[in-house]
Amino acid sequence: MSSSATASGSGSSYLAARKRLDQMGYFQSLTRECIPLVEALLSDLSKYKDLAVKRTGEDRSSGRAGEPRLQEDRGRIKSEFIPVRYLSMLSEEQQIVQV
Repeated sequence: MSSSATASGSGSSYLAARKRLDQMGYFQSLTRECIPLVEALLSDLSKYKDLAVKRTGEDRSSGRAGEPRLQEDRGRIKSEFIPVRYLSMLSEEQQIVQV
């Protein structure tokens, strides 16, 4: 491969990476030495984003988006609220009895 072909290939890689970073709001300087790393990171980011979108779609289609978390929160709230409410009621009863 000639050096001009390498330079033009490297230039288009730089421009493509720069454009993607700009679209994502990353306007920091980018050196040519970082292009392979940036391309790899952008590729990984894209894969994980696609996977997250796919999983979110599966959760929504099954009607179970956030369901385990909701059940966990309900259990925690009940276990925290019931003793507090019970103690509050006992305290109110004791105050009534004392009057």
